[in-house]
Amino acid sequence: MESVFRSSERTLPARRNQTGPILRGVGGKHSDASFVLVYPLPMELKDLCRSAVESGASDLHLKGGSPPMLRTDGRMKPIDGASPLPAERVGKMAWEIMTPAQRERFKNQFELDLSWNVDGVGRFRVNVFRQRHKVGMVLRVIP
Repeated sequence: MESVFRSSERTLPARRNQTGPILRGVGGKHSDASFVLVYPLPMELKDLCRSAVESGASDLHLKGGSPPMLRTDGRMKPIDGASPLPAERVGKMAWEIMTPAQRERFKNQFELDLSWNVDGVGRFRVNVFRQRHKVGMVLRVIP
């Protein structure tokens, strides 16, 4: 899920800079490691849902300012390599899956339950909510 410069040298594990691109070490066994910048590709909701299903998670939690989180076997953990999502992006993701009637209901009640089908991935029960003036979402995988 990321754009990466590949070389003929072996790629070392990534280190995340929380405010920007990923720093990835590139170097051979006996050479000095150098670093290249790796910019994460924007994650779409469909991609996040696919990650949840593929990892066997029961829930996907999205909250502005935090990386997408997966609940697996009752434990929460961030999706590997995912950057924190801006609050505006979470709100836009929620808005894109709502019908016009659901948008109106959400504007009035600040909470909405709906179902969403992602072609080739699966079905999800979705709770969209507003908390501390930010939109959040929890998507439950329906087996």
